[in-house]
Amino acid sequence: MAKKQTAGRSRKTGDKEKPKSSSGKKTDARKAGTKKSDTKKSTSTRASAERSTRKSSGGSRSKTDGRAKLTKEITALLGKMDEPSLAFIKQQADVIVSAGEYEELRKKTMDALSSLEGKASAEYAPDSVAIDRRDDSFFNITVRGKRVFFNIDEMRALTKLCHAASESRDGAKRLLTWFRRERADFLNETGIQGTADPALGKLWETIITTYKVKA
Repeated sequence: MAKKQTAGRSRKTGDKEKPKSSSGKKTDARKAGTKKSDTKKSTSTRASAERSTRKSSGGSRSKTDGRAKLTKEITALLGKMDEPSLAFIKQQADVIVSAGEYEELRKKTMDALSSLEGKASAEYAPDSVAIDRRDDSFFNITVRGKRVFFNIDEMRALTKLCHAASESRDGAKRLLTWFRRERADFLNETGIQGTADPALGKLWETIITTYKVKA
């Protein structure tokens, strides 16, 4: 009878759950550590965003407070001035305001002109060149939509040097040298910077096929 009871206790003891292995405990610990790390990162990100927001709003408030303070101080000073002084202050204020408005208008105008010039340049081929004669003494050379005035003596000089060139590259080199020496404004206006610009070769070709050297 004692042996049976002992065997029963033995089976009951065997039926109890086995303790978790050490590897399972380590896995649970890693998961918990990962959750804590994610929580810290999220908290840090929120804190950083809040600091950035506070700095931005603080800078805005500082500018507003500074303006209000200056306005208050100027108003207090105005109350102590006589009429001529007030008239002078108003005149100076008008100048400052007008200058600011002028500068803003000038910037907008320059931006608009730059935009128009960019569009106009895009409408012309790189070697777009034309020459038209206004009367017996004046000529216009147009390169990529930019028109530049030349007198008859200058056109004769250009014609002579172009006919003296052996070919297009030589002609472009001679033209560039002459323009740099005699009419740098033409290079500035047309944007020609070197002999590689196709407009110079086209100008050489246009001149030699249109004009002859007079004896």
